[in-house]
Amino acid sequence: MPSWPASLKILALTSLMKSALLLFVLIFTTTLVFAQDDYVLEKDVPKVKRVFSGTPNPDFTNYALTASAYPLPKRDFRFSGTDIIFAKASYGLTNETTVSVNLSLIGTFIGAIKHNINIREGFDLAFSGSFGQALFIPEDTLAIIGGGDTVTQIGGGQVIATLGDHQNNLTGGIGVYYAKSNYEIIAGEEELFLNNVFIAGQKQLRNKIYLLAEGIYFWNYNTFTGSIAMKFIIKTRMSLLVGLMPIYRNGRIGPNRMDSDGGVIPMVSFRLTLDRH
Repeated sequence: MPSWPASLKILALTSLMKSALLLFVLIFTTTLVFAQDDYVLEKDVPKVKRVFSGTPNPDFTNYALTASAYPLPKRDFRFSGTDIIFAKASYGLTNETTVSVNLSLIGTFIGAIKHNINIREGFDLAFSGSFGQALFIPEDTLAIIGGGDTVTQIGGGQVIATLGDHQNNLTGGIGVYYAKSNYEIIAGEEELFLNNVFIAGQKQLRNKIYLLAEGIYFWNYNTFTGSIAMKFIIKTRMSLLVGLMPIYRNGRIGPNRMDSDGGVIPMVSFRLTLDRH
């Protein structure tokens, strides 16, 4: 029985291709960003986080892997794609509530909702919930499990707190998820409770360049993942993120068997925000 879920095995198979893509994107994006001398912020940006117009950071609702407590403004759309495999679309239902759908080439279809509460200036709290299909692999597509289609359903929620503003912020959160599959995921179990804590932050280095870092720890399976990435703003509504995603696990994979495994996966993500005001 493999020690990693099927989705991680698929990502590992594409790492060489993504390494080449990452190098190309780094060169292309750096050239593009520094060539855009016409984009200059000429006035102070208000710190009210719901004011989108004029801010140099159009992608403030998410980091590389995790979400901030900030919502999308009402009627705005956000689209993102990561490593050609994952895609996400979000919509500002109100100024406090954002709904999203996550899709992927490995059969992901997850709906999510996030509600924001602005505690005070510089401090936001959010509650999110999600439910759907995390993985679906037809039997004749990838024979790594055997015995029919491979399906994993997942649901759960998070509490998220963010300090700062759209340009520079720090976020922490805790999540509880339940996953059920028709195959043994890990340690002989088809049902899992995934409890995690995470911390993430971003720092504006220049007008169009941000440094992002985050860490996620699943304590009941002693698994760590995260990312470190650079985000480049293109014009006023687009951003391109390039970075690395480390994965490490040291825990039980069977009733009487412990194992450790890890690696680093290149990551490329393009984001677009549509302001409908």
